[in-house]
Amino acid sequence: MCRNWPEMLFTGLIIVTLTRMSHSQRSGGEQTPQIMCSGTVVDAQGRPISAAQVTLYVIKHAAGSAPHPMTRSDVSITTADGAFSFSASANSDSRRYGYIVAEKRGMAFGFANWLMSQGSENLEIELGQPKELAGTVVDENDNPVSGAEVSIPVLVTGTSRHRRGLSGPPAMEMFTSTTDRTGRFRFTRIPADTTAEFVLKKAGRATVNTYSRPRSPDQKLKYATGQSGIKLTLPPEARIAGTIVDGSSGNPVPGVKVVAKSSQDNISSIPTPVAASDDDGKFSMGALIAETYVLGLAQPSEGPADWIALPLKVTTEAGKTKSGIKIELSKGGLLEAVVTETVSREPVENARIRIRRQGTDKNIIAVSDKNGIAGVRLMPGEYQIRNIRKDGYSDHSSQWQYEIVTMEEGRTTRVERHYTKLPRIAGVVRDEKGNPVQGAKLRVCPMGTGSISSDARGRFQLNWDPKRWHRSETPVMLLLGQYEQGNLAATVEVNKDTQTQDIILRPALTLTGRVIGPDGKGITNAETTASLRESRWRQWSPLIGRSQSIAQEEGRFEIRTLPTGSSYTLTTRAEGYGENRRREINANDAVNNKLDIGDVTLTVANLSVSGVVLSGGKPVVGASVSSSPIYGSDQPRRKTQTDAQGKFLLDGVCAGKIQVSGYKSGTPDLYGWVRTEGGASDLKIEIWAMSPSANSVPKQPPSLVSKPLPELKDLKLNPPPADLTGKMLLVCLFDMEQRPSRHFLRQVNTMAEKLASQNVAVVAVQASKLDEESLIEWRKAHSVSIPLGMIQGAQEKSRAAWGLRSLPWLILTDSEHRVSAEGFGLNELDEKIKTARHRPGG
Repeated sequence: MCRNWPEMLFTGLIIVTLTRMSHSQRSGGEQTPQIMCSGTVVDAQGRPISAAQVTLYVIKHAAGSAPHPMTRSDVSITTADGAFSFSASANSDSRRYGYIVAEKRGMAFGFANWLMSQGSENLEIELGQPKELAGTVVDENDNPVSGAEVSIPVLVTGTSRHRRGLSGPPAMEMFTSTTDRTGRFRFTRIPADTTAEFVLKKAGRATVNTYSRPRSPDQKLKYATGQSGIKLTLPPEARIAGTIVDGSSGNPVPGVKVVAKSSQDNISSIPTPVAASDDDGKFSMGALIAETYVLGLAQPSEGPADWIALPLKVTTEAGKTKSGIKIELSKGGLLEAVVTETVSREPVENARIRIRRQGTDKNIIAVSDKNGIAGVRLMPGEYQIRNIRKDGYSDHSSQWQYEIVTMEEGRTTRVERHYTKLPRIAGVVRDEKGNPVQGAKLRVCPMGTGSISSDARGRFQLNWDPKRWHRSETPVMLLLGQYEQGNLAATVEVNKDTQTQDIILRPALTLTGRVIGPDGKGITNAETTASLRESRWRQWSPLIGRSQSIAQEEGRFEIRTLPTGSSYTLTTRAEGYGENRRREINANDAVNNKLDIGDVTLTVANLSVSGVVLSGGKPVVGASVSSSPIYGSDQPRRKTQTDAQGKFLLDGVCAGKIQVSGYKSGTPDLYGWVRTEGGASDLKIEIWAMSPSANSVPKQPPSLVSKPLPELKDLKLNPPPADLTGKMLLVCLFDMEQRPSRHFLRQVNTMAEKLASQNVAVVAVQASKLDEESLIEWRKAHSVSIPLGMIQGAQEKSRAAWGLRSLPWLILTDSEHRVSAEGFGLNELDEKIKTARHRPGG
C-alpha cells in the first residue's frame, strides 16, 4: 500500500494539515542543503514496475495567492527495481507540499504526497487496474450538451489513514474530457475505491463546480469509480456588470480587479471569477451560476492593496445579466504590523498575521516582507489582531493576542511585536549497528511543533516549543524517533537546554488485538490509535497517522513502531460505534517486543441528539455544534452546524451521558454547552460571549491573596473535614474531566498525610458542576481520601469568587485562613508554606 498522511483537511485542497516546523536542514560544509523524496512504484502484488513516469508537482502556500501557485517541478522514470527520486532545496520562504503522480500505460494512475516541511521522505506508490467514471452533461431542458469541458479538480481514494487526495492542476491535467455530440464524457484511468467531483465549462454557460465542503475529513465525494450513468446539468451563464469608482470623487477607476465569491468556491485550485475595470471603470464577468455572490477586490500577491472596498452581495439569475452594480473604492487606513525577533531585533519575514474586523467572523491575512512589515489596507473601524504564525518561532505571545486597533481613513497605524525564535535540537539517528537511518520521523514530546525526517546521513534539526507547556511544573520531555520500514523506535530524555542529541533506534513494540461489538463479533472497519504516555501527558505518535491500525478480518489489528519501555493509551473507534478510550498499555508486559491486548469492545452508536442553539434567546444560524464524551463514557465525537432556524442534529451517538457544545465565531466568540443523554431531543444550548470585554481578552478575577478564603460550607465536602481551627489550608481546585487536573489531584492526595504533620489541612474542589455520582465513582476508583467537594450555583460567578484563572489551581492560607498564595505549582509548595508561617498571624 502507499504510505500516506493520517488526516486530510478540506481547506480548498484536500491535503493533509501542513505541520508547522523548520524548513531548514543545514549541516556543516553544505552550501545548499537538500531534501530528498525517493521511493518505488509497485503493482498490487508488491512487484516493482519499471519505466513508469513519475511526476512531482509542488504547491507553494503563498499569501495573497488564490489559487496557490503549483508547478510541474520534475519528472522521473522508474528503474528496473521501480525506484524514483526527487530533490529540492531544504530552505524555502513559503510552505511547500508535493504531489507525486505515477503513470504506466494500461494501469490506473497512482499518487503519494510529500510533506516537504518534514524533510526527506521515502514512499511507495501502487498502480492497480483502471476503473471507469462516465456520464452525460445536459442543459436546463435535459438536452445533451456537446463540446463541454469536464475535468476532475479533486479526487480521494482509500479510507481513514490510507486516505489520500489529489487536486488542482495535477488532477485536471490528467483528467479533462470534452463531451461528444450525445453529451457523453468518460474517464478510464481512475484507481479503484476512488470518489471524485467535477468542474464543467462551456462558452456561454455557467462554470459548475460539483464539490461542496464536507462536514468531516472522512466524508466521501459524490461520484465513485464504476459509475457510468452520472448526469450533470450545465445551465446558461449568469453575468454581473457594473462600474468601479473612487468613493470620494465619484470618478471611474481603471485597472482594479474584482472577484466574485460564492458558496461553491470551495477548492482554491479552481480560479474565482475575476474581472478588471476598463478605462471607464466598467467591468463585466460571466460564466456564473444562479447564486448569491459577494463581490470584493482581488488581493495583490505582495504588499498592501492600493484600494479597499466594502463587500457587496449580488444575486444572479441564469441566463440574465445583473447590471448597474457600483463598487465604491476607498483608501481606508493602512495597518503596518512590524514583526522582529525578540533578542536580535532582526525582522521576521513571512510571518502570517490574522486580523478580524469587530463584529464579523471573517479573517484577513497579512504576511510580513523582508523588512518584517505586514501591510494591509483596511476600511475604517476597529479590528482585532488575533494571532501571528511563523514556522520556527514562538506563537504564544499573550500581548499579541486579540489586540484592538482602530483604523481611520487616510492614516497609517503601526504596531510592533517581538517574536521569539524556538530552540532547536540537532543530531543523528542511527540503528543499533551504528548505521545512519534515513527517513526516520522525530519530534519532541509533549511540546513539539511537528515531526521532521532524518536525511541520508541520518541527520536532523528539529524545532520545539517549551512554552506550549502552560503548567508550572516542567514535565519529562522526550525526543521520540520512529522508523516505519525497519520497525524501529526509541525515546531519549531531553530538556529545555538540549541543543544536540543523537538517538539510537531499536526494535520496536508491536501491539495486536481484536475489536468486537457487544455481540462478540469482530468489527472490520475499526481504527485503533496508540498515544505515548508519561506521568503528566500523553502524545499522539507522529508516524502513520498517530500509529493508527485498521482492523482486518475478524476485527484483528496490529500497531507497529512503538518505543519499548513506555506506556500507551489506546483509542478505538469505528463507524456506527462509540469510542473505547479505557485501555492503558504497559510495554513492559510485552514478550519479544510483541503484546496482544485481547478484545476491545465498542458500544453501538445508533442514537441521535437534536435541538437548537440560542444566543439571547434567539436562534443562531451556522453555529458549530459538537459532542464530546463525559469522563468514563464511550461517546464518540460528532460535529455539525445549525440550519437556518438554529436547529441541529447529531447522529451516531451512544446511550449514556454526553456533552454537547455550541460555538459561533465572531467578536466576541460565543460558546456554551449542556450535558444530556444520548437520544435526547429538543435541547436548548444557550451560547454567550467567551469574554466580557470588547477585545476578547478574558477578564481575570481579582486575586484572593491577603483576603479571607471563601466559605467551605457550601461545597458539600465529603468526608466532612476535621476541625480546621488554627490550621493552614491547602485547597486544590480541579476538573475531573481534564486529565492534567486528575493527575494533579492524585499527587496532592498522596501528600496529604505529610502535610497534616505540618499542620496543613488539604481539601479538593471540583471546579465545574457535574453529576455527583460520577465524581463519587471516580473518587473511589482512584482512592482519593482527602475531603472532596464541588462548586455550587452559577459556575462563572463561583469560579470568580475563588479567583480561579486556570486548572488545576492551588490556594494556600495561613492559620487564620487568609490567602497567602495562589496559582502556584507543587514544586513551590514547601517554600509557600514557609512564607505563610512567617506572615503575621501565620
